[in-house]
Amino acid sequence: MSRVPVRRAGPTDAPALLRLTQGLARAQNEPEGRTTEADLCRAWLGDGAPGLALVAEDGAEAIGYIALMPSFESAHASHGYYVSDLFVADRVRRRGIGTALLAAAAHEAITSGRSSLWWVAQARNSGAHRLYRHFAAIEQPVRAFAVFGDHLTRLAARLR
Repeated sequence: MSRVPVRRAGPTDAPALLRLTQGLARAQNEPEGRTTEADLCRAWLGDGAPGLALVAEDGAEAIGYIALMPSFESAHASHGYYVSDLFVADRVRRRGIGTALLAAAAHEAITSGRSSLWWVAQARNSGAHRLYRHFAAIEQPVRAFAVFGDHLTRLAARLR
């Protein structure tokens, strides 16, 4: 595939991004249908959204995306972006689209005055590991933890 156009996504991209997020959920063995177009607009696409998404296209078709959330890494005194999602449609993988999305994210970081990108990958995602090792200055063995829903509520209740 020749050079892939990547651009900042807007509210009209919500349907295509929803389709791609569902592909990511399937690839990670996560339930589909939790996220809505309205969720994507609030998170990445709408005015005042805390994050942003970049979309790769083949003609008029969205074939991949990267989602970025602002971050600050105190150990490096670095304002940056945390890559919350990076996904490329199965049928176009290994054609440079993931690289194009990461490069566009790096450009977005630099032009917005940020100095880093951080991301994680599931332990079993060896394809992503191969890609990321080409670019990452740091690779750390980490375990990721998260709380959602009732678990979040129970944790917050410990404040009382």
